Amino acid sequence: MTWVWVASVVMGQSVYIAGMLDYHRRNPTDRVPFLHRPERRLRAFFVVGIGFTVFGGLILAHGVENGWLRALTVFACFVPSLLAQVGVNLRVATLRRR
Repeated sequence: MTWVWVASVVMGQSVYIAGMLDYHRRNPTDRVPFLHRPERRLRAFFVVGIGFTVFGGLILAHGVENGWLRALTVFACFVPSLLAQVGVNLRVATLRRR
């Protein structure tokens, strides 16, 4: 069961990296359809990444007996996703001001 958790978290982090590479490759000020806009596309990558990471955290927490420790395990898997999303929002806001 541990390999499923590891694979899920690695896949989630890979989606973040792919989103960041895709975002920095494009011009954020282009006028294009909804999902082709870089910031929306990046947020879609992050939603998928968060899903995989939290799924991995839930699998890991399944073996934890203590309820608080289980919640902390899921939260610990979610924190990198949350911080990455906040960073993306700040980056998009900074680029829009220019």
